[in-house]
Amino acid sequence: MHSKRLWPVLILFLLVAGTIGLSCSAVRAHQIETLELEYKLKAAFLYNFARFIEWPKVNDPSFPFIFCVLGKDPFGAALSGLQERSIDDQAIKLHYAAGISTGLDQCQMLFVSKSEKQNMHQVVRFTKGKPIVTVSDIEGFASADGMFEFIITEGKLSFIINNSKAQACGLRVSSSLLNLALKVQ
Repeated sequence: MHSKRLWPVLILFLLVAGTIGLSCSAVRAHQIETLELEYKLKAAFLYNFARFIEWPKVNDPSFPFIFCVLGKDPFGAALSGLQERSIDDQAIKLHYAAGISTGLDQCQMLFVSKSEKQNMHQVVRFTKGKPIVTVSDIEGFASADGMFEFIITEGKLSFIINNSKAQACGLRVSSSLLNLALKVQ
């Protein structure tokens, strides 16, 4: 007799749990799509940052422009399209680094993934005085002497530029790019 009364409750529980599970799956799928879009936008920003920065002259123009990602790659396929482009007539080559000691000195632009937050200060020290543009979406990156920090304000992607750091490394950020920044340090 007890089990007859439990069936409707059990069925209702399963229906609610299933609905919640589907809702969570839908929310998760939306979050993944939003994150993919965010990193596609960041990839486009990175390419344009590189176009509006003046590096010291390269002796061999056939040498590729090396774009590096340090740590866990948040971009997925979003960066692959960059390899079809060039910066100042230099073909773009992507380099994925697991750590600081894995070829970062060859980079012209270095994206520091959030997975490297605990190593952020080491990365900044490593790049000090070198013409390597450092970019990250780690909160406080520009204040910690990184050059570009992505931030999202009011649902919009923007960035902070640490121009004094760029100048100290022999890099010149165009005034057009400085004018687009949310903040220039």
